[in-house]
Formats: sequence, C-alpha cells, structure tokens
Amino acid sequence: MSKRLRVLFALLYAVPTLAQTSATTTANGVVNVTVPMQVVAPVGCMVDFSSAGTVPVITISGCPPPAQPPAPPTPTPVPTPAPTPTPPTPDPNPTPTPDPTPTPAPRTSLAAFPGAQGGGAASLGGRGGAVIEVTNLNDSGAGSLRACVMASGPRTCVFRVAGLFPITSGDLRFSSPFLTVAGQTAPGEVILGGPNTGGALFGVSTHDVILRYVTLSPDNFNTATGPDSGTTSVWIVNCGNITQSLPPPPPTTSGCYNIMIDHVTTRWSGNKSWITTSNYTPSSSSAGVGPNHSITTQWSLDYEPHEGHPVGFGTATDESCVSTASAGHCLSEYETDIDFHHDMLANVDHRIPEIGNKSTRWVNNIVYNWGTYAMQELGAMTLDIINNKYIKGNLNAGAQPHPTHWTSNGPEISGNPSGYMSGNIFGNARDNTVNADQWGELAVTISGESAQSEDGGPVPSSWERNSAMPASNNFPIVPDPATQLDGIMLPTIGNSQHLDCNGNWVSHRDAADQRIVAQYQSGGSGGYWPNGVTFTGQPTIPQPTAAWRDAPIVNGTPCVESLHDGIPDQWKKNNGLSTTDTNLYKKADPKTGYTYLEEYLAGNATAVTPPPTPTPAPTPTPTPTPAPPTPSLTPSASGTTVTPFNGATIVDSNSNSWTLGAAVSVASDPDCSPNSCGCVIQQNSSPFAGSAATLLLYFNGVVYTQNQAGNWWSWSGTKFVKVTGDPRPAPTQ
Repeated sequence: MSKRLRVLFALLYAVPTLAQTSATTTANGVVNVTVPMQVVAPVGCMVDFSSAGTVPVITISGCPPPAQPPAPPTPTPVPTPAPTPTPPTPDPNPTPTPDPTPTPAPRTSLAAFPGAQGGGAASLGGRGGAVIEVTNLNDSGAGSLRACVMASGPRTCVFRVAGLFPITSGDLRFSSPFLTVAGQTAPGEVILGGPNTGGALFGVSTHDVILRYVTLSPDNFNTATGPDSGTTSVWIVNCGNITQSLPPPPPTTSGCYNIMIDHVTTRWSGNKSWITTSNYTPSSSSAGVGPNHSITTQWSLDYEPHEGHPVGFGTATDESCVSTASAGHCLSEYETDIDFHHDMLANVDHRIPEIGNKSTRWVNNIVYNWGTYAMQELGAMTLDIINNKYIKGNLNAGAQPHPTHWTSNGPEISGNPSGYMSGNIFGNARDNTVNADQWGELAVTISGESAQSEDGGPVPSSWERNSAMPASNNFPIVPDPATQLDGIMLPTIGNSQHLDCNGNWVSHRDAADQRIVAQYQSGGSGGYWPNGVTFTGQPTIPQPTAAWRDAPIVNGTPCVESLHDGIPDQWKKNNGLSTTDTNLYKKADPKTGYTYLEEYLAGNATAVTPPPTPTPAPTPTPTPTPAPPTPSLTPSASGTTVTPFNGATIVDSNSNSWTLGAAVSVASDPDCSPNSCGCVIQQNSSPFAGSAATLLLYFNGVVYTQNQAGNWWSWSGTKFVKVTGDPRPAPTQ
C-alpha cells in the first residue's frame, strides 16, 4: 500500500476575488426516502407552500434584485517556494503582477451547463467571454490548446481539429480563471498526452473552470513512475495567496474552486489520474494557499493506471500540518464539497478514491475490479456513499474483504468521521441487488492510511448518519437507483461523443474505452498499464501493445462558422438565429438564461429562443379597422396525458402547446436501452431534441414528462427538472 504523494511542484499563483452567492435548497435524498426540506431565500422574498396537489409546490417571489458583486481586487503575485517540507521562502525575483482579469457577472440561478450537479456545478467557466479556436495539434504556439488555456480573461476553447495533442514542453498548468475547454466541438476525439508526455496534462491553479469531452492519456513508457514521480492527468493544485492563521476559516474565494469536470476519460497515468492538493498551510507570518473546494467530477471514466503506482483519485493537503478537525489548523478542515457522481473506475488497485477533506459526496459511481481496496476515508470528514456499484473482478482475488475503509486517524483532520451509506451494490459480475447490511458488508475500520490490512473492526454506530448531508449548492446531485446505472451510464460514460453542425451528438468512443466498457459488461479479466499486467511495482515492464496505445477517432469535419464564434452556421439557421450578428454567441437566450454558445455546447437538449428583433419606427398609415381579439387557448384538463400513439396536444396555463414529435434515434440518447426510445417533446413546435419522452402529463397546472428510463421530469418554466416518483394521481378505487 503506497504512501500518499506529497506533490512537490509548488509554484503559487495569485487569483482575483470573485463574489459568490449560493443558497442551500434541499437535502440530497434517495428515491423513495422522505427527507426534511429547507428553503433559503434572500431577505425580502415571499415564500409560499402549497400541498393541494400530488406534487408539493414551493414558490419564491417578489425578491429584490441582487446587489452587484464588488469589483475583484488586483491579485498579488506569490513567490515560488522551494519544494521542501519547510514553509516556502520568498523568491528574490517574484512573478510580475498579471493584468486584472474581468469577472463575468455571476448568474447564480444557472448551472455550469444543463446537467451539471454537485460541488462544482456553479462554475461560470468562460461564460460570456472570448472564443478562442484551437486550430492545430501543436504543444504550443498560435492556434494550440496551450495558447488558449494560458490566455487571460473569460474564454472558451473550441476545436477545429481532433486527434492526439502532445503535451511535451512541461505542465499544461494555468492560473487565469474563467475557462471552458469544450472538447465536444472537435470533429472527433480530443486526446491530450501520448507517449511523449512531459508533465501534468491539465493543471488547474485557479477557479471557475469547465473541462468537457476530453481524454487525458499520459502514457509515457520512459518516465519513472511511483508515489513521488510520474505523469498526472487532472491536477488541481495550490491556488490563492493568503497570510493568516487557521482558524478562522479562510475566505471562500481562496483556493481552487468552482471546478467542473464532465465526460472526461483519464487512463494510463504514471502517478495519479486525478488529484487535488494544497501544499502550503498559511500562517499569520507566512503566505500559503487556500483550501480547494466546490469541485465536481461527473460522467467520467478512469482506468488502468501504470503498474508502478496503480492508484485512483485522491485529495491531499500539506502533510507537515497536523491537527484535529475541531482545532482546524490545517487546510483539510475547509476543503468542502468535492463531489463525484456517475463515474466509472476500472482496473485500479486502491484509493478509489482516497479522501481526507471535510466533505464529499460519492454518488452513482461504478467501481470494477480493484486489487487491494476501493475507498479510503481519512479522519473527521463528512462522507455520503449513495447508490454506487462495487463489482468484483479477477484482481479482487487478492483484495481485502470490504470495499470502503474508515479511520479517525487522518493527521491533518483527525477525529471521528460522519458517514451515510445507502442503496449501494457490492457483489460479483452482473450482481444487481442492493445489499441489505450496508455498513456491515461494505465498510470496516482501519488504524490509518498506512494500514496493510483490515486491522480494525465494524464501523461504530456513532460514525453513522441516517440521512444525507445538505446539498452543496443550488444544483444538488440527483441520485439514480444503483440497479439502473448500467443502462443510464454506459452509453455515454467518458469522452464518448461530440457535436455535429446541427447540434446532434455523434459517438466517437475509441477502442480502449470500448474495451473497458465491454470488460465490465461481460465480467472479464483486466489489469494495469501496460497490456493489462496484473503485477505491480516491477522495474521492468513490457512495451505497450496496440490496445494500450492512443488511437484517436476522427470521424467528422469542421463546421462552417462564418463568425468563428464557436457556433456552426447550420445550427444558427436551424434555430432561427442570425449568422451575421457578431455578438450573438455571448447574448443570453431570454428563455433559459444561457448564452447561445452555451446552448449549442449543451447539444439539442433545450428549445432555443431567438433574441427579439428590434422594431423599426412605424410609417404613418391609415388606421385599419381593428380585428376582433384572438381568444386565449383553453388549458387542458388536469390529468390530460399524451403518448406517442394518441396524437393529442396539451395546452398549459400560459397557452403553450405541448406535443410529442418524431422518435429519437438510439445513438442520440442514453435512455434508449437497448434498442428502443421515446419521442421528441415539442413546445409551440420547437423541439427538445434527445428528450426520449414516452408520455406527457398535465396535472394541477404542471407539465410533466416520463422518459424511456422511467424517470419523471417537471417543466420549471425554463427547463425540465427531475422529480421523485410518479406524479400521476392514484387510480380511483
């Protein structure tokens, strides 16, 4: 069992302050479990609760307009510390102060993109900023990905090329906030790294970052691997520049935060595929970094780390700091809301993940074929483990009996943990039954991080909670039943698809990702990089064969974009938008609040409303005889249903017309499993493509839809929101 890596790269970055607002809306719950609800609204709002119908309704109205956030201060440069366990010393040649970064106006009612959930879901990314095209595969220079990532100001990287992007000249590490890397805009698969990787593939030292539809593959055969060396993929490290004692808590605008990672594949890493760390604890007399917090990794695929250090995800802080959680002298106490959901991790030996931060939600993840143990929890953290699958494979022949290990002995945050476990499955291939004794079958205590065996016993009842922790922000993780995860997740997990010029999703899953999904589905054998070896820590390894080398899928062509604004002309025409308006990409759709660029990046999931056309000054004409007023459409009766077969229409209380249109193709929607799918919802003839609806319901003034997976959604006025259970009235006896 290898010792947790202390990352020695230690360049500190100064970042501007971004005013943040958030409100806890509900508690995360599990389907069919009743949980208390709390509504938090700004001062001056009216809150009304109605339970007249089957679905409770909470209405918040009359809120005063939000105050404008203060302008961010000019960041101060941070000296580069020496990579030793001792506190950093000032560099005689400090980095010059960067130009101030403009802060986008926050829209706290919007997720980073439709479907973003959990701690990092409030990330602004590059919303409203510049669009920078990636036009070549080069490591650096004009048109490279590095040029976009290292730029300053709000920005979105869009791709005109696909393939393998070598990262050879050092870490791709950036400190300017407000970045979106939109891999789904490439005409095929985007892979960063390859056999000559020379550093971290995606090093985040800032806030408000979105990374989507990219494969991180640092498979360098010639780089030594181990706890203190080797290549990394996602590296969230050393943000902020604060000088204060702990406690009190550092500012919430310190550290790396609002990080959203979605549909990313990480594989073949030499050191770690995913790590967040803060190496330097601040004090009243010396500068340090802030705590990392508010981070989500979702719908991502991780597999086959290097046999020399075959570990999974991990969180870490300055290991020279020792404190109890109650004393709060270390950064771990303030590293909150680091969440993972709908991810799959396969053929990893241990640390899936290793976590020693204050709070984490581990929801709807599939862990397959581990060699020693899966999760390791360290110290007085709050942890939810909800509706996951732990499925054993060939490597489990030598694994310890329980997949999750718990200890109060976390040096930076020692004390008793607080855990909630519910709805998890632990068994052999194709087992799909939730375990009755969650704590007894899935959890055990250990003496500490370096325990070489399950040297403790049953988890004390005082460490167990009977309900999930409150949501991290306005965008809670909505758990799916563990029994349905295969059908929901496997069609699109990882870097599996990109957008065509019409905004439809096109598959580009490569052979290696396909191999891992097929291995899990069949219960097949596997191992580590290279070549699926099942030994670990050997100094001599074989050269990787073809199945363990990058072979990107490039199956599209760049779209025509007259304005080079990231939005294809064809998509604009399909949605009635201008192809000559140079500001269109950053304008907000009045219906959804997202910019038109963000709506294209989300795929054909929501209807698009063109911006209003200015009305020219009227020419005086004779006053015509007024026509009689057009009567409003009569809302449909409560309980009206529409299926793909009855051809009916629903009219809601706002005179919107709702119908079911053409069937969704199997390849375009994860609800279509294995070979059937529902139809496209149409509102006033505008399609919600990819919705896979099988039924529309109008009940008590609310439009509901059921999709192919049997899940129900209600129309919020801007989008469909997932609801618990079946809202239809119970049949009359």
